[in-house]
Amino acid sequence: MEKRFVFRGNAVGVAAHIHKPDDLIIWVQGASSLPVIGGYSRSNVDRAAFGDVLSFDNARTQATGDFSVRENAYKTLADSVVKALNVNGRLTATRSRQRSLQHIPWMAVSLPLSRPERKSQISGSTDIRSTSNWTSNCSPNTLREIL
Repeated sequence: MEKRFVFRGNAVGVAAHIHKPDDLIIWVQGASSLPVIGGYSRSNVDRAAFGDVLSFDNARTQATGDFSVRENAYKTLADSVVKALNVNGRLTATRSRQRSLQHIPWMAVSLPLSRPERKSQISGSTDIRSTSNWTSNCSPNTLREIL
């Protein structure tokens, strides 16, 4: 049976479910989803505001998955950048970036495509990095109340 790698990668710019004082659902803004065959997905959303609850100037996401011949490995990237995020005027981020990188050597792959219910194990290295530049004019207790 031929074995194939199954890619997984998703990125979200902004989304929320606010419960108080009113119930408000903010649908995903800037979504990128990688198909199981790999490939490239990108989304860009400019300036959006949801009342005085949440606003941002730009949300950009990408998800990529491909085989690197040079490194003889499967590589997946999920990346999200949000600029000028403002939550209720109390939590702001000039730029927030979340990035997930995955590098799986070819020899470590054991994922049969025709039988996904079979238990498979992937071994290899995973490198996950996340960086954010947040500024806030509220205390941690107030932040818990906001979120």
